[in-house]
Amino acid sequence: ESLFAETVFPDQSDFDYDYETLRTTGVILAVVMFFTGILIALSKFRLSFKYPLITEALLYMHMQFYLCN
Repeated sequence: ESLFAETVFPDQSDFDYDYETLRTTGVILAVVMFFTGILIALSKFRLSFKYPLITEALLYMHMQFYLCN
């Protein structure tokens, strides 16, 4: 039984994570997603400030779509 487990699941005791790369990649992704969210929020705010009737119409269509489906 233990021989079967050893062949199916090879020994990973020497497996090591590269924590520095993992941390750097995580921070970069977090910063990119943060600024993307800020830009999306600002663009929606600017659109609603410039074109309030269009924004209300889009919001109404959005609500109707989700209420009907």
